[in-house]
Amino acid sequence: MESGHFRSDLFYRISVFQIHLPPLRDRIVDIEPLAIHFMHSFALKTNKKVSRIAPEFIEALKHHPWKGNIRELKNVMERSVILTDDEVLKTESLPFELQNSSTSSRER
Repeated sequence: MESGHFRSDLFYRISVFQIHLPPLRDRIVDIEPLAIHFMHSFALKTNKKVSRIAPEFIEALKHHPWKGNIRELKNVMERSVILTDDEVLKTESLPFELQNSSTSSRER
């Protein structure tokens, strides 16, 4: 709005109240419950019997910077459920850049 890319009258029309939500990379404790929720949702949607997530998978998720926030996590979980043929999500179903992130330091 300040840079002239968004009309101020429209902003005030749709801005009933604002909620400040820190980025996902600053809310590490939210990653596992969100991942579990998305796993169940996509398992149901794709008719797969995925029911658990390996600890290494969760650790890899926790070490990723999540620049795309929850939308990026959701996409990663959908991809992982689609690619797995097991009941447990393992790091092999993660995108390559996340497969090795648990051994490296967290990026910011």
